[in-house]
Amino acid sequence: MEVDTIIEEISGLVATLCQPIFQEFATNMVDEPQASDLDSCLNPETYRLRLMTIGGKPEVIRNNGNSIIPLTFSGLHVRTNAANLNLPKFPPKQIKVLEKYKGTSIIKVSVRGQVMCCKVADDRTHVSIARELRCLQQISAANLDPPLRIPKLCGLIGSGNDNFLGILITHITPNPETPRLGLIDINTIAISRRRKWASQIKDIIEKLHNVGVVWGDAKVDNILIDRNDDAWVIDFGGGWTEKWVSPEFADSIKGDQQGLKGTFQFLGV
Repeated sequence: MEVDTIIEEISGLVATLCQPIFQEFATNMVDEPQASDLDSCLNPETYRLRLMTIGGKPEVIRNNGNSIIPLTFSGLHVRTNAANLNLPKFPPKQIKVLEKYKGTSIIKVSVRGQVMCCKVADDRTHVSIARELRCLQQISAANLDPPLRIPKLCGLIGSGNDNFLGILITHITPNPETPRLGLIDINTIAISRRRKWASQIKDIIEKLHNVGVVWGDAKVDNILIDRNDDAWVIDFGGGWTEKWVSPEFADSIKGDQQGLKGTFQFLGV
């Protein structure tokens, strides 16, 4: 038998044997409150199971005692500019979880009664979030007037001096009828509104470039329309997306220009 076939058979066997345990967990979870703070969200209670052969038959056994296995986070190293951050630091236990947008990477939270967006720097996201931190710092230092419609830094997650779990930024409440630009049926939108959004997005990108900041992964999915019908540019993690920015132009002014051109085409302006 090929290795893939063997793995598939074992996976199917384990899934079948685990069904009664999964059902028990699911029943218990209905009655249990969801994680109320970020620390509990990032470090959930973990159950250990073991596949054994007993009396010639395969069985899945629950190990006695549950445990909490902390997730591995790379964190954000800001030693060189920590003194210039002037941002409050919040331990995860002081951050209340309101809604998960993207697993444990992007979460709507409440900090001291203020709603914010939390971005956690795990092994997959720490590079992009470190870039976003640098970009938002640079924009803040430019003291643009009027401020750009982009997220603002509100704080850091952690209590250390130079290593943090992530960042807290302003939470932008989108218009429920026209949330992310990429989710809108653009043919239902009046041309006057589309032209307004196009002008706003172009203005934001030009002003970013004037202060030496490149947006990065420029595309309609990274544009929000708020309750005032204004366009916001979000996500400064960088990178590129096929059909929007060519890989050779990732994190460059040329890439932003490509994404802007595609956005105009999407808007039909």
